[in-house]
Amino acid sequence: SKKNYNYIKDFCAEKELFMGGKKFKLLSDHITWDVATDRYNALRTEYYEMSKVAIAEAKIAFDEKITSLDLLCSLTSSLYEDLFKKYLKTSVRKLVEFGIYNIDEVVLLEIVESRYDLRYKCVLANIKNQVYGIDAEVREKEAAGKETVNSLLKTSGELAGSGASDMAIGATYESSGDFASGMLGAAAGAAGLLVAGGAALYNNHQNKIAQEEAEKKKASLFEDESNRNELCEAFAYDVFVLYETVGAIVNERLEDSGYYYYPTEEQLCALEPICRNLFEGNFNNVSDKPNLERDMIYHIMQVNPYDDRVYSYILMKEDTLTDELKEIINYLNIDMPKLADAYLYLRYRLDEFDTYEAICDFEPVVEKEMNMFGINEGAFYNEFIDIKQQLFEKRRTFNGFVYETIEDRDNAEVQYNKFFEDGKEIEELSLDEAIQKYYATLPDNIYPKNREDLQAIFMHQITNSFDTLTTSVMVEPYIVDAEQKRIVFQYAELALITELSKYKKKLETKEKMEETVAAAKEKAAEVAGAAKEKAGAMAGLAKNKSKEFMSKLPFDKKKKAEAEASQPQIEAAVTQETVVDTKFCPQCGNSLKATAKFCGKCGNRF
Repeated sequence: SKKNYNYIKDFCAEKELFMGGKKFKLLSDHITWDVATDRYNALRTEYYEMSKVAIAEAKIAFDEKITSLDLLCSLTSSLYEDLFKKYLKTSVRKLVEFGIYNIDEVVLLEIVESRYDLRYKCVLANIKNQVYGIDAEVREKEAAGKETVNSLLKTSGELAGSGASDMAIGATYESSGDFASGMLGAAAGAAGLLVAGGAALYNNHQNKIAQEEAEKKKASLFEDESNRNELCEAFAYDVFVLYETVGAIVNERLEDSGYYYYPTEEQLCALEPICRNLFEGNFNNVSDKPNLERDMIYHIMQVNPYDDRVYSYILMKEDTLTDELKEIINYLNIDMPKLADAYLYLRYRLDEFDTYEAICDFEPVVEKEMNMFGINEGAFYNEFIDIKQQLFEKRRTFNGFVYETIEDRDNAEVQYNKFFEDGKEIEELSLDEAIQKYYATLPDNIYPKNREDLQAIFMHQITNSFDTLTTSVMVEPYIVDAEQKRIVFQYAELALITELSKYKKKLETKEKMEETVAAAKEKAAEVAGAAKEKAGAMAGLAKNKSKEFMSKLPFDKKKKAEAEASQPQIEAAVTQETVVDTKFCPQCGNSLKATAKFCGKCGNRF
């Protein structure tokens, strides 16, 4: 209501919240922020200070050693249950001061989460995903090992089963050698089962190792101080963004909709081309509008006073952090390290420094800039230190060897760099290319220290490319060539020859083993063939003997008839001598001699 609003206005006036706009001198003129911006900045500053306290509290909460994902989640949950609610409560009280009574901590948290993705949840989700990724790798290894073992078991079982079947068939008189081949099949199956059993034991051992490595990775992840710091910083940021939610609610509920000033999305988007034109210098020296550049700077600062890019640009123009600009930065509570990084990255390019001497000459400039901001670290400064160290390592190649003159040292550096002027990374060199680079280091006009370092670099790439040589015969020409180079340049020994000889010996051992295995296979096949042939002959002999024996049995009438046909004189004698009565089989009706004891057709006994 109007009455309620006036009460709030008077209350805020007493608390000095309804102060006038702020005016600052800058670029030979004055910039003024209105009351709404001033209130907004006061609110933002208050929460900025609270976030500093929040990060300290979060670090205390995470003082306990994290040993598992469950404990990490528990601590993170506790962090929000115990600490974040305190800041929510502070925010709710601020809303109550404005006469907004129907929002408690639960409702405010819902509003905050509808406006932002809480950063701590994103960081926690990232850590969880890393842990899940480690577990997934272990599961994949276990599944692959299990599949291999199962495949071996299946193949071996099929071989053993097939062999046993062949042996069973071979045991019958109809066999033609399957008994011997069955024995070989069964033996192969049994050997395969032993291999599968060994593979299973090995797989279990590998799984155990994988599990142990996974636990070490996870422990390293939990103990990583950067993850812990990132969680605490995320918590502090989530506390900080509460000010925007509080401000938005106040603006929405109060009749004075501009109580706090917020730039719209359209206004922020419209700033982007203006910023680009400013950084490109397109507002400079416009004859009919001499103050256009300054006006555009002020316009950006009016729409979004927290855009640190514009302050970086002003710093470049002023070439120092003026008292006026420092006053504005302090008033707006702009993060000084963040502003320093924005300014330094805009002004300097670290990738332009390619020698250690050059970056050392630049170091006093960096120190002066850091002193100007009153800080001793930041993203730009850390990158500067890293590049300086890298160039020092490179320079040590030349400083590590005592040259007679500085000129010699510089010539050595030029010579060293020439080995990489073709633009191809060392890792991209083929075996032949790396060997040619190696040979180029052999002449006497190469500085000794260069020779030592370059040969180590190229030998590493050469040995990495040995897998392109698949036989000892392929290695031999390289050894011969290297030996010739050794003689030409009068070296007692070459690392290249040593490495090639070792690799050749390795391949020869492998080839010898392959030959032994092939010979064993051939011998096994020969033995198997002979065994099969012998088994076939034995089976044939057994079959003939079986037929001969069967032909003599009285119930095999057909075979007996064939035998009698081959001896006609005996048959005639029997026919003339014997005249007997006949009878019929009661079971099949076959005609038989009266004296027959069983039926030759159906085997029925009388």
